[in-house]
Amino acid sequence: MDSSWNQLNDNCFASKAIINNQNQAELFLGKYSQYIDTWRSINHPALLHLEDFTIKTAQQEKNIVCSANIQFISLDHYQNYKKIKNMYLVEKLFVFFQTIDLAKELKRLNIDNQLWNFSCLYLHSSNNCKWLPVSPGAWNESNLKTFTNSIVSFALALFDIPFPKGIHEWNELERQLFFPKEWSLLFQDALQSDGYFVNHIDTVIHIIRFVLFQSWIYTNSVKFSMRDR
Repeated sequence: MDSSWNQLNDNCFASKAIINNQNQAELFLGKYSQYIDTWRSINHPALLHLEDFTIKTAQQEKNIVCSANIQFISLDHYQNYKKIKNMYLVEKLFVFFQTIDLAKELKRLNIDNQLWNFSCLYLHSSNNCKWLPVSPGAWNESNLKTFTNSIVSFALALFDIPFPKGIHEWNELERQLFFPKEWSLLFQDALQSDGYFVNHIDTVIHIIRFVLFQSWIYTNSVKFSMRDR
């Protein structure tokens, strides 16, 4: 099973999902095809619009292998797209706000199985983020969705904010004054549901802005204090 898309050429990607039996495979094909059709119908600048989509099944021992190929519409050379690695802060801001706007649109369309991870995200040289649809393998496991592939964890990772794994780590962040207590509670609640995050996005945006502003002050204070040394 492929948890992400494998790039075949400039604008073509492939992925596979392994299904236990024929009935489940047929159900999967129907639901995933519907998901892709909905994806193709969305007009949003943060989406990579698909030009072609094919999916087929094949028997492999006792399992059914669903192989999918997508080809997106490339408005310019693919070299102008890059996987996100080391980004400047302004690029992260573009990506964050575009992704949040896309998440709100998907929520409006009742699409709740989008897994927010960097494997589906491309950054154009113009600083526009472009999301691929969830791959068949990842989509097949989307019912096992956890906070590790939620939009909240994506936002934390995007801004290099420590990702607490338990109550002790949350308490440590509060002790270090990284998060006020009420913000820590908000993030912990939001980690349980993307819907909660989107519904409270205005508050979360203020938090991110504060963290970024705080980081900017700290970074420039250090630079200023060290400039004559």
